[in-house]
Amino acid sequence: MSFWKNLFGGGDKNPLSPLTSQLDALGNKQTIMPVEMFQLANSFVEYPDNQAVIDTLVNEKYANHKSLYVRRVVIIALRRKQIFDVPKVNQMMYEKLSDPVGWVAYDAAWFFKEAKVYDEKIIKKLTELASDKVGLSADELKKISDDNLSDAQVRAQIEAAEALQAIQV
Repeated sequence: MSFWKNLFGGGDKNPLSPLTSQLDALGNKQTIMPVEMFQLANSFVEYPDNQAVIDTLVNEKYANHKSLYVRRVVIIALRRKQIFDVPKVNQMMYEKLSDPVGWVAYDAAWFFKEAKVYDEKIIKKLTELASDKVGLSADELKKISDDNLSDAQVRAQIEAAEALQAIQV
């Protein structure tokens, strides 16, 4: 039996059940330490079956979960796993650029910064999100970022502007 089957209880129909149970528990918390979010995202990254991770995380239950922490884990895991060429993942990330929570939009913009997906629809949405940050230099963006470390909306705008630069629009 493989390491992953041992770790995730090989007989279970869904080998990701231990991780989804943690994700469900995270979704019930009012506040968390950021490290909890990143550790859980890393657990999905380390899971070897990319398709199982995609199918689980892009599922409506998690992709549109009421908890911003769950939505962030989904985005962070897919970004860190470098799942950049799957249309349903890109569509979900596109939708997250409009998330009402700035940190979720920030994570989605970061996904596109690393993915460098050239798609007119995505570029338009990133441009809208970046707002008045479009066209600013890297130094200007860094200065604004440093002055607004805890402002989720400003950080989402900066990340979107940086994604546009990475895509070379």
